[in-house]
Amino acid sequence: MKNTFKIQLAAVCLAALGAVSASAAPLADSFFGGRNLLSDNSAEYLVNRDGSTCSGISDTPTVRDCLVEQGDRLVGTFNIESIEALAGGGTNLLGTGGVNELTGYFDVTVVGAALVGGQWQFQFAATDASGIAVWMYEDTTPDYARIGAPGSLATLIGTATDGSLWATFSVGHWLAQAVSNNIALIGAIPVPGNGGGFNVGLNVVTNNTLMTLGTVDCFNGVGIVQVTSCGSGSLLGKNGATSPFDSFDDVNFTLNVQKVPVPGIVVLLGLGLGLLGFKRRVG
Repeated sequence: MKNTFKIQLAAVCLAALGAVSASAAPLADSFFGGRNLLSDNSAEYLVNRDGSTCSGISDTPTVRDCLVEQGDRLVGTFNIESIEALAGGGTNLLGTGGVNELTGYFDVTVVGAALVGGQWQFQFAATDASGIAVWMYEDTTPDYARIGAPGSLATLIGTATDGSLWATFSVGHWLAQAVSNNIALIGAIPVPGNGGGFNVGLNVVTNNTLMTLGTVDCFNGVGIVQVTSCGSGSLLGKNGATSPFDSFDDVNFTLNVQKVPVPGIVVLLGLGLGLLGFKRRVG
């Protein structure tokens, strides 16, 4: 009888472990312990204070205005294509070979804009009242795109937000410098030239990554601060690509990762131990 119970318990545990394994996030398995460098590309478009856009894609476009000014918003998407272990150990690719896609959406408002020494300096804050500026998604169907017809903006944004919510972040700091405050001119710069750069410090708000995220060093324009994620990149032209976005970028983020057991496994082990204890008491 005792052997029968143990066999039944083992069968239940194995079945549950199989179910948890099938539903565990493949992205967590692609990360290395310690600091990870996430990289690839992004794209954004300008939304003016009156709701018009540089590209004329708003529902109620007015006079085309491509100047990035205080009170305007930058909205965009990004795709992470690779994860590299900064301590060594290799690089993992996302969105290929059955590995899920990791994409994101951001919405920030210009809170500072000034011409300093021939370069435009910008400061951004979260547009959303909650303080969240970046939403990241895990998608089992890799489909991210930033190139498409002028009227395809909603569709392209959908390719970055159609997965399950992976994490959200608030802004510690978000700074940029550019050769012009005209986003259309930035978008028209021929490759390989770039029109400036950006530096961001983000702090996690929602964490569905199945990992513990530590802090990393990040330069905020004054000194080194601790944030959950430090990012940087270059402002790039579209290289003649047909896209409703005003400009492209490359992007790199650093995360300090500690993997943790899948919650379902922890619950399962606790249940199994509890059943064994119960059996000993009543057996």
